[in-house]
Amino acid sequence: MGETERREEYLLRRRELIDGLNSQYDSFDKQMLLLSSGSFGVSFAFIKDVVPPPWHHPFFLILSWVLFAFCILIVLFSFIASQKAHDLEISHLDKNYRNSTDIERKNLWTQWTGFLNVSSMILFAFATLSLILFIACSPTIGGK
Repeated sequence: MGETERREEYLLRRRELIDGLNSQYDSFDKQMLLLSSGSFGVSFAFIKDVVPPPWHHPFFLILSWVLFAFCILIVLFSFIASQKAHDLEISHLDKNYRNSTDIERKNLWTQWTGFLNVSSMILFAFATLSLILFIACSPTIGGK
């Protein structure tokens, strides 16, 4: 196998891996949006039916709702960042094709997408923990 064929195979495989990674980001975004909005909605119904007032520690409930809301917003921003990352990758690919080069360019939108995904996961975990603490402190479930 010649050097040109080896490089073409490398670039093709690398592109497949990047596309797979971007697909995973998109899938992760959708799942986090589904989990966050579902948890947010279920917590409203759950609180109304299972943990009626008076609430001893409503701070945890409010904190969980705020964190779920921020998680949803971050996932929506992640969708935008992912779209920008794809647009930039296409632009880089077009420039390389027009100039007959194989220059690797940084794509900060891809990094932002990863950061936003991790942030949404952390917010979701803390929102869930806050909701569990609220329920555990409830006089009708687990509290005093």
